[in-house]
Amino acid sequence: MNFNFNINKSKGLKDATVEVVEFESDEDHRVNTFTLKLTTADNEYTIKGYQETVDEKRVFLERYYYEGYLLYVTNVTEDEAEYYFGKFEDSVPLELSGGSSDYITTDKNEFFETEYCCVFVPENTELRGDTAEVIDNICEALENESGLKFDSNSPYADLTYYMKEKSFPEKFWDVNPDKSKVDIIVSTNHFDHNEVNYGEVMISAEDLDFDKNNGNLVHDLAHVLQKSNGPQLDEIMAEGFATYMTERVIHDIDGLKTNFNAYEVYSGDPEIDRFTIQDRFECSEGYHESNFEFGFRFVTYLYETYGKEFFIDYLKDVSVDDPDVYDLVPPIQSLEAIKNHTSGSVLKEFVGWLDKNEERFSG
Repeated sequence: MNFNFNINKSKGLKDATVEVVEFESDEDHRVNTFTLKLTTADNEYTIKGYQETVDEKRVFLERYYYEGYLLYVTNVTEDEAEYYFGKFEDSVPLELSGGSSDYITTDKNEFFETEYCCVFVPENTELRGDTAEVIDNICEALENESGLKFDSNSPYADLTYYMKEKSFPEKFWDVNPDKSKVDIIVSTNHFDHNEVNYGEVMISAEDLDFDKNNGNLVHDLAHVLQKSNGPQLDEIMAEGFATYMTERVIHDIDGLKTNFNAYEVYSGDPEIDRFTIQDRFECSEGYHESNFEFGFRFVTYLYETYGKEFFIDYLKDVSVDDPDVYDLVPPIQSLEAIKNHTSGSVLKEFVGWLDKNEERFSG
């Protein structure tokens, strides 16, 4: 097993270093604990963390924020490309009938293309005949609601090609080679969460059950849409955008039946402190259990108050001309960009809005 780390040095962190102080893994490599020392020209930070894995072959990327420094910790145990994508090397084209009442079960590893996507499906996966049309309906609805495009000309669109060539040089080499479409990989492995990258998403077979859709595919394609137009956002804005977009479009997509309701899924009290709400953006670590709930509320407020133009301008503000594949916007930088396109008192105004709309999020 290899244990690696990488500091995002594109933001002027040329002199920062990281030292592994402690690293311990249980015998099944399912829980890893570590202590790192981050040293800069002015300060020294001790970073403690753990990774709980579901399969020793996976590759993990943990992100940690410390005073604006972005640190990546990666645990690699097997070859990622072979594990995730090797089985599709000899996949064959699949023809779907287009009928919503028709069903087919794949007998080999197959793929099909839509206007927006290339979908790679393993054997023994049941699909509805109109799956391609429904996927395109999802993508079109997300574009219409957000004002963004999957075929963006932004420099971040180039990262989809970079990710393929850098990480998976032999993945689907003769299918969607220029990454002009989104790759959707259907996995038979039961991970604890789906995977989203620039220009690609990995989902489970049940996410393509359009007779009782759970919202995962819509949510993950919303992530891909955002990352086609800008960098990886902080968790508050990334999950808030994807959840808000899912709630906005999922009930109006032709061919998709669902009981998904974001107001129920992310209901209850997410322990938002109305008086220290800025701390959520200034916290040293990027992950917080209630960031999904908080993000959904905050992005709902932003869209309802400032409209879709706000998010488009905000993305431009946090983007750069020459993006790095590991760029990720620290929460405090995200907040500064939000204020640039709203007001300096946006958090105070959000608190007032949240008090008035609290019942909407009670489930």
